[in-house]
Amino acid sequence: MEGLEDFSKDELLKIDSEGRCVITDHGHFILFNVYGPRADSEDTVRIQFKLQFFHVLQKRWEFLLCQGRRIFVVGDLNIAPAAIDRCDAGPDFAKNEFRIWFRSMLVESGGSFFDVFRSKHPERREAYTCWPSNTGAEQFNYGTRIDHILCAGPCLHQKHDLQSHNFVTCHVNECDILIDYKRWKPGNAP
Repeated sequence: MEGLEDFSKDELLKIDSEGRCVITDHGHFILFNVYGPRADSEDTVRIQFKLQFFHVLQKRWEFLLCQGRRIFVVGDLNIAPAAIDRCDAGPDFAKNEFRIWFRSMLVESGGSFFDVFRSKHPERREAYTCWPSNTGAEQFNYGTRIDHILCAGPCLHQKHDLQSHNFVTCHVNECDILIDYKRWKPGNAP
């Protein structure tokens, strides 16, 4: 598979065996629907798996971006990228290797991806997507933002198809609709 030549077939099969990523090609863009592995700090086997999982995805994304493709990554990545994205971020929060990796993928750190929510709401606090279910924490909004929409690549109209022009900075309707999302709740359908 293109972009993954550094990995053995067995490594790729092991990563794929948990079914954590569905990739669909929609012509104008490629959608990665991801459920990132959870790994407790003491579980070295799961940490290694999580590292390898995201490394494979990164290699695939880099290859597709070099081909000029547009990429959307949606889902539960199981990573809160910044202290603003977690209710109880401690002093060592930013030192986590997965957070460092995630932030390195973002445009503001020299990467290719926009965090669509943070791009639209850079200072918004308590915008959590996950809460401990056994404590009723959602009622008090005591949680973390681990569900994300990331996008990379050029916008949809060719005349502005430049490296610095993208979905987030574009104000043409065809591009704007791709990043204008609202949180769905029962009863708020259009």
